[in-house]
Amino acid sequence: MKRMLSLMLALCCLILSFPASADTLTMGFFMGMPTDEAWTAFQQAHPETEFAHAGGKPYTSTGELFERLLSGQMKEDIFVVDTERIDVASVFQKGYALDLSAHPHIHAAITRMHPRIAAQVSRDGKIYGLPTQIWFDYRQVNNDSWEKYGYTMKDIPSTMTELLDFLEGWCHRVQAEGLDNVFVWGDWYAESFQPYSYTARLVNLAVKSHVAQSSFAGQPLSFHDPALQQILARCLQVGQLIHETEPHPSTIVEGMEYDLLFSEGYRGMWPDQEEYLFFTRITPDQPKLITCDLTIAAVRAGSDMEGQAVEFLGEYAKNPKSVLDLNTAFLYQDAAPVPNPNYETQVQMFQQRIEAFERAIAKGDTETEEGRPLEEELQQQRDGLARVNPYMLTQEQLARYQRHADDLYFPEPSVFSEVVEGRDALSELVDQYAASLISLDQLLSRLDQLARMMELEGK
Repeated sequence: MKRMLSLMLALCCLILSFPASADTLTMGFFMGMPTDEAWTAFQQAHPETEFAHAGGKPYTSTGELFERLLSGQMKEDIFVVDTERIDVASVFQKGYALDLSAHPHIHAAITRMHPRIAAQVSRDGKIYGLPTQIWFDYRQVNNDSWEKYGYTMKDIPSTMTELLDFLEGWCHRVQAEGLDNVFVWGDWYAESFQPYSYTARLVNLAVKSHVAQSSFAGQPLSFHDPALQQILARCLQVGQLIHETEPHPSTIVEGMEYDLLFSEGYRGMWPDQEEYLFFTRITPDQPKLITCDLTIAAVRAGSDMEGQAVEFLGEYAKNPKSVLDLNTAFLYQDAAPVPNPNYETQVQMFQQRIEAFERAIAKGDTETEEGRPLEEELQQQRDGLARVNPYMLTQEQLARYQRHADDLYFPEPSVFSEVVEGRDALSELVDQYAASLISLDQLLSRLDQLARMMELEGK
């Protein structure tokens, strides 16, 4: 939701709306808008063509997209989809997107992209879309809490088994030391929190990891796997142990200070400290996958504005920076560091504050108007100045990210996806097992049934 809101805000700020006309190029929702260079270049070649935004909301399912295409309701010349919600392979195979391979700028852009990203828009040697943004779903330890409680890099889990081992040891430590202000995860809603909530989360992590690894390796999906079974059995024990050890989420009140061990969720930025990522692989020989969601712009086949739409995407490919300049860099193998446009302003601000505090101290003042020690305030400003970076995205961050480029994983929408209709069946199964209402064998059998249904539906 935060991702969608940020994109909506950016679109509202940047999109220029024009009255509809025969020469209006209509853009779909949910696309990072092009720079002035891209739009200016297109307008110079096509001064008669205006630009409009289709409005509405992003497509939430493949079925919804197909319905609009087949019914003739889609008005976009350039429509936008994302791999988390839309089965893009099916869209391309059915001929709903125009082949963009012949455009030199688009072809060059796709060639420069990381192979795992380029593969999402390529079929049978042809290009059917232009990636515009990428989001990462990763999990990381909270480095402040990690160091506060004496843990090191060697303690960061890299498999599901290591995660369960750590959590079990953590619970015993909490009980022995009487820690009462630390939460493993802090994103619970107290009203919906159940005694089996932690167990369900652990089971869900294991199931998602198994699905991801099977899909990434191109293997048939089956849940009767000995390693997975052992992990799922342990999830019951460890989840219950956390529940018995950790305070209820309702104890978190506004203004309360507490520590979190882990965080997760979709982000448009690679972490500053990539070494704090943890993974939930089923076995240590599996790759450390990074689940991603890719936003793709495509030209609607049969549009009256096909030619202009392709040229516009060509200019966009030539000038790929968008409202999310930082994010665009993650698409390309040869991406350059992204400068911080506010660097000089930020430096000047801190320098002015430092000089003001130094003058006050020289006059003999010891406290601010709010009663805070001036020496402490001065040090905070000096620390802030030291943290100002001339780059929003550094070469080191890019290099760290690129080490994972071959392990980017783009899940196809299915019952095992977070945002797809029908996932309620999976969530219900997981909750039933976590609450000990069904056995492990029953869970595995029903998960296999879901996998077979997914195969039959071609998902």
